[in-house]
Amino acid sequence: MTPLNDLSPLLDTNRLIALIEFPQADWGRPYGEALVEGGVGAVQIPVHTDAEWGALRAAVNVPGLVAGAGTVVSVTDVDRAHDLGAAFITTPGIDTDVIERALTHHLPVLAGVATPTDVLAALKLGLTTLYFFPSGPYGGHRTLQTFHFPFPQVSFVPDQDVDAGNLGDYLALPNVPAVSGAFIVPHAIVNTGDPDQVRQAAATAVALADQALALAQERATQ
Repeated sequence: MTPLNDLSPLLDTNRLIALIEFPQADWGRPYGEALVEGGVGAVQIPVHTDAEWGALRAAVNVPGLVAGAGTVVSVTDVDRAHDLGAAFITTPGIDTDVIERALTHHLPVLAGVATPTDVLAALKLGLTTLYFFPSGPYGGHRTLQTFHFPFPQVSFVPDQDVDAGNLGDYLALPNVPAVSGAFIVPHAIVNTGDPDQVRQAAATAVALADQALALAQERATQ
């Protein structure tokens, strides 16, 4: 981690980063508040649509919530996320222009990587906390376990393919401070427009993470 890419506000107290695709901008604040009440203090909002940009604008003002822009693919998106007050961005891959613009803004970036070559490219840019995406097609937690030997200085936040069955396997790894994904608040719940269901889903995910991590650690000692 470099001084220009300080992700500690995101990762020091959050093991779960919800990924929510908002169909309506005005759900950003009530859903953000529901996440915090359910025990999930971080969210990334993919910014494909005007509704999602609007939801991000609302979510960044929720007390106790670290809200970031997801799937950022252009310097224009970086500028817009910065102007809205996003706490971080994620990118699906290594784009030097995007990353350097984010660092110029002192906007923390989780840059997407999937291979050792990607990790080496990220290290050249001074990044040591990375977004493992898409995790499933590239070997999931077993790949991250393998990455720890050649890249002991690198941490990873996996997304895509993280679920109840493998959550503990990810969180038990020394190089995984947090996971992200839509499993925390499934799309079906997002689309209800009901913050109470979002709150319940967040609380369920937190309890699941605690249980899954405890089981994974117990297996590791046997």
